[in-house]
Amino acid sequence: ESGSCDVTGLSNGTAYTFTATATNAGGTSAASAPSAPVTPVTVPGAPTIGAVAAAGSTSATIAFTAPASNGGSAITKYTATSNTGSFTGTVSQAGSGTITVTGLTASTSYTFTVTATNAAGTSAASAPSAPLTTLGPPGAPGIGAVAALGSTSATIAFTAPASNGGSAITMYTATSNTGLSFYRFQAGSGTFNVTGLKANTPYTFTVTATNAQGTSAPSDPSMSVTLVNAPTAPAKPTVVAGNKMVTVTVAAGGTGGTPTSYTVTGYTASSAAGTCTVQGASGRCDVTGLVIGKEYTFKATATNSSGTSAASLASEAVIVQRVAGYKY
Repeated sequence: ESGSCDVTGLSNGTAYTFTATATNAGGTSAASAPSAPVTPVTVPGAPTIGAVAAAGSTSATIAFTAPASNGGSAITKYTATSNTGSFTGTVSQAGSGTITVTGLTASTSYTFTVTATNAAGTSAASAPSAPLTTLGPPGAPGIGAVAALGSTSATIAFTAPASNGGSAITMYTATSNTGLSFYRFQAGSGTFNVTGLKANTPYTFTVTATNAQGTSAPSDPSMSVTLVNAPTAPAKPTVVAGNKMVTVTVAAGGTGGTPTSYTVTGYTASSAAGTCTVQGASGRCDVTGLVIGKEYTFKATATNSSGTSAASLASEAVIVQRVAGYKY
């Protein structure tokens, strides 16, 4: 009769030959000729996971260490697999090394496991790697205050985003609601000085951040700012003499931007003599500390966010007189 049996307790990776004897009531036969050599094998042990690093916005490298046991057969392949999306990468080698996994999604967190394969099959998976977030564009910057610098320029403040996407920010771009773009090459928060704007036009701005992986979403829009022309010279002031003072009334003149204040200056024949300020688009103020009996004229300049005008024509001359009832 013939048959088969399992021989256990052998060592994987060790070559064995086998002989057979036959036994009956009369005794046991001589041994057969030896069999051809055979080596028992099993799947490798699990590899050890190492460091992971982003290789870009869609790829990562995973380090691993070969298992203590190759299962009795040379390891021919290692495979790394992502926990999300089951993206894989392989290397054909027997020892430790790194594997690159591609096809990942930018700015996404992943962990990875590694298996080893030999002629008998594939090992259990390693423990998961530490989490890795792939590179991506920065987050959106924060928008700050916007202020007019004149009739054609403004400043825009911005703050760096909370995340740079894993890659240094190299540029910020400010874009107006009218489509104008301005660039600033820096990594942190700051301001833009933007030029080439038009007076009497309302502007808002957004800011984006750019790194090697791409450009962020835009910030929220800024508050609106409208630039104005500087005022032209106001009309000639009118004056009324008082007790050691003159009351001066000013009003807008010309076609420039609306004034927010006026500065009035008094003059004698030889020098300037006293000033006062009018807030608003028109009004009056008192120039005090003048000398009784002296003759004065007065000029006004107008100011707004874009600048200060030339001086007005001089007022009519006025002589400060003694006022009845005042003590001098």
